[in-house]
Amino acid sequence: MFLSAPSSATVISMFVCGVLGNLLAIFVLVRTSKRHKWKNFYRLVGALSITDLFGILASTPLVLVNYLNNFEWVGGQATCDYFAFILIFAGLTTIFFISFMSLERFLAVCCPYFYKRNISEQRVNIITALLYLLSITIATLPILGFGENVNHFPGSWCFFNFYGQSTLQYIYSYLYASTGIALIFMTATFNIILIVTLAKEIRRKDLQERKCSVNSASSRRRRRNDIYLMVFLSAILIVFGICYSPLMVRMFRKMFDYVVQKMFS
Repeated sequence: MFLSAPSSATVISMFVCGVLGNLLAIFVLVRTSKRHKWKNFYRLVGALSITDLFGILASTPLVLVNYLNNFEWVGGQATCDYFAFILIFAGLTTIFFISFMSLERFLAVCCPYFYKRNISEQRVNIITALLYLLSITIATLPILGFGENVNHFPGSWCFFNFYGQSTLQYIYSYLYASTGIALIFMTATFNIILIVTLAKEIRRKDLQERKCSVNSASSRRRRRNDIYLMVFLSAILIVFGICYSPLMVRMFRKMFDYVVQKMFS
């Protein structure tokens, strides 16, 4: 089976969609800031959009340059390390933030007393900064020799070498993949519990309003916000799993083959 590279038009279309989508998200957040008052969840959504926008703007131009250069990598190892750093940093930050958003909503809805006492804006800001720092640290390791950044098919992008044969390369692959799988599982668990809890709460409120013949504007607004949150979290869970799971599973399969080979060689 022969693999073919996507056309430059496809890359440009993805670039435009990614930029416009994140700009739209940031615009909507700013426009509605008086309503949501930049509460913890919305600040995390804003940080996620800004980080994703940065990753797209910092990496896609180099992809297009290599398309124009007939997939001959431009700039040598220095630009390869730069590109891999951007991908690893932006990818990990996205995973961390989505997981943190799910945890934040889970605590707010399912453990409101704990949330009110312990989850302050200052602590959320500190955790956000620490997640950025952790992503930068992990993304820097291959540049420092703990792993290796290499050019991947079709020659238009670089990433760490998850096909490598050295012990350090396998350790780094395991670190990246296990972190990703653990966060995907955690996010899925929190989101499923949260969606079920919100659905039960909406049903309970509907029954109460029918018995009392009350249907105020505030209750309708809360119900609408709960439904929006359920749809948003469901979409995140689906996209998150589809985008990240295949790569993580592939890395684990490669590591399993490596362990088997070492055991029987």
